[in-house]
Amino acid sequence: MKKLLYILNLVVIVLAAFFTLSNNTVVADETEIEMEPMVTSNGTYVYYKHDGSNVMLPTEYDYDTYFRSVWVTPLAGCIPSYSNDTQY
Repeated sequence: MKKLLYILNLVVIVLAAFFTLSNNTVVADETEIEMEPMVTSNGTYVYYKHDGSNVMLPTEYDYDTYFRSVWVTPLAGCIPSYSNDTQY
């Protein structure tokens, strides 16, 4: 039983390393999408908070879907809350 768990853990680690170290392309509908790191207006890179890796964006946008809106909750902890009505 211990040998089976050892082999299973080894397979999971190898697969995780493979997907982590793969190139920065996303395959969607049999086409590869080139990705590039997100850069702010002052030239600094944007990083994910949980692991410190670069936020990657596609170099070209060619979407047929319609994006209407998004809601960002202040309950996430990194967005300051409103203290008065004029800030809202």
